[in-house]
Amino acid sequence: MWARAAVSWVAAGVFALALPEAGAGPATPPGAPDDAVVRDTLARLSEAWRGLDGVDLAGSAVTPDRFTGRVVVLDFWATWCAPCLAEIPWLRRLRDDFGIDRVEVVGVNLDVADRRRLVAWLNRQRVDWPQLHDGRGYGGAVARAFEVTSLPTLVVVDGRGRVVATGLRGERLYRAVEQLVSARLRASASLRSPSLRLGSPAPRPR
Repeated sequence: MWARAAVSWVAAGVFALALPEAGAGPATPPGAPDDAVVRDTLARLSEAWRGLDGVDLAGSAVTPDRFTGRVVVLDFWATWCAPCLAEIPWLRRLRDDFGIDRVEVVGVNLDVADRRRLVAWLNRQRVDWPQLHDGRGYGGAVARAFEVTSLPTLVVVDGRGRVVATGLRGERLYRAVEQLVSARLRASASLRSPSLRLGSPAPRPR
């Protein structure tokens, strides 16, 4: 049952959209923190998102206004982190399947390396979504603001600028984003796309 919840225990009871049996009432996995802890955690992360003000490796501003109306997956990662690299196909799939007009990934790279070396690596791996990098690792301003202590850390922000989940990876991340996109499509008929088939089995990343 908990595998089908598609929600990190951190966000259980808050991210109700991602629960397949959402109408059945709250579903909190064993060992999950209480609702007050969840709300406080997500509130702090939402505040960190609203305060984000950086410049990506392409020289473009990275602020919440840039992504208004879109689901954002904020990916804290490093090139030396094997689990981080395993997430790249899933992140690419999110952008490909839902379109960058609905879903965007923003990388926050924690490599302590020079910019030129990182850009070369990104080009080789065809990682083309926005990337923040200050060369300070865990001590960087964005990593500290989002309380990052381990990698990968993935933070999901809804179209209204609220952090709704953290800690999701792979198919669980895909399902959570799918639920957010689906809810937005239902709320605005003008955004419906006949080519977007929500609810189908999550494709395996290439």
